[in-house]
Amino acid sequence: MAVPIRVHAIIYSWPAVHRKAFEIAQKIAPHVHRASVVACSDTPVRHDAGIEVFMLDNSCYFGRQFEKTIEVFDGDVLLQIAADTTTEDWGAVARQCQMRFQSVPNLAVWSPDIDGTTWPNHDVTLYNTDDPKLIGIVQSDCIVWALSRPLVDFLRTLDFSKTPLGWGIDWAAIAHAYANGGRVLRDLSIQIHHILGTGYNREEADRQRHIFLATLPENDRIQLYMMYGVVDARRR
Repeated sequence: MAVPIRVHAIIYSWPAVHRKAFEIAQKIAPHVHRASVVACSDTPVRHDAGIEVFMLDNSCYFGRQFEKTIEVFDGDVLLQIAADTTTEDWGAVARQCQMRFQSVPNLAVWSPDIDGTTWPNHDVTLYNTDDPKLIGIVQSDCIVWALSRPLVDFLRTLDFSKTPLGWGIDWAAIAHAYANGGRVLRDLSIQIHHILGTGYNREEADRQRHIFLATLPENDRIQLYMMYGVVDARRR
């Protein structure tokens, strides 16, 4: 009998969504090995005493939150959730994530189907699988996604100070997965709603992305350039 996959769900919170973050944590906690919140705030955050919270100041963006996430991660699979998302059943998200990592060989990155993303299916689909609800992709976005422990271990070696706004982290993870025989899949059976938007300077975020991704190992950068080619061809 296979040993159950231990999923550590980590929810990202900031002042506009603190209440939602703690609601997600409460709903998903019974279905995962561990549930935590990484919260950005300059004032104390009120929450249920049973919820594990890691505090950062409100100047922190995704890059710093992710760095904290991989520091405290404890499990076989990291399920990261931005709190400005909604779905019918967070428990179903956790169970589906666990099932996919349990059953799909070499799964490195898993993502549900998200309707408010810069990377819709049309632009990022690389191949179909035998399961019509699973597609191979070159970009998952990092709104809600899950990473295998070996992939997290690799990401721990990178310098996230180069991308405080967080752009490029998803590209780095996926490129490394493909460079090492991992699979990157989007699960069309799980629907997530997200309102697309940013609260920071996109040009600065993109500048940071280029600097950060230039530090990847050569084999990962080769994969990265091929992934870019897939997206560019779809968007012409």
